[in-house]
Amino acid sequence: MQSRYEKLIVRKPSPPPHEIEPSTAVGEDFVPTGVRVLCDKELSPETSSVVEYNIIDRDTSLGNRPGGPQPHKHEYSELLFYLGTNPGDPDELGGEIELWLGEGKELEKVTLTTSSSILIPAGLAHLPLFYKNVYRPIIHVLVMFDSTDYDFIPVSREGRPVSE
Repeated sequence: MQSRYEKLIVRKPSPPPHEIEPSTAVGEDFVPTGVRVLCDKELSPETSSVVEYNIIDRDTSLGNRPGGPQPHKHEYSELLFYLGTNPGDPDELGGEIELWLGEGKELEKVTLTTSSSILIPAGLAHLPLFYKNVYRPIIHVLVMFDSTDYDFIPVSREGRPVSE
């Protein structure tokens, strides 16, 4: 017998509606799993948020090449999680992450080397993102609060690295 709460469970994540083939988005070395959606309006009609994840198993990047997501901001907040997969040391990230935040004089590179989360408030520009020296898979989780639409507001690439 199926649970009365089955409608609240997503048993098979799906690609996001904005999915672009990895070879055209960020190069052929991008994440083989692609992005998977755990929660959005299509999977959970009663939700007001989106949850996505992917598994990073090699050095790669996002937002630094033509054809894929570019540096942008949103009218909603996002929460990013970067989780190591070493059961003996969950704080060990398994590599290094470099994320560019802000615009103009406030543009900064943030480096992560431990399991971490980053709140991206509405209006904060972000990308590119670089995964470096990856020696163990890293789980990336994205939560978009109070939005079920993928709304990307482009920002200037000035001062941001084009490739690493």
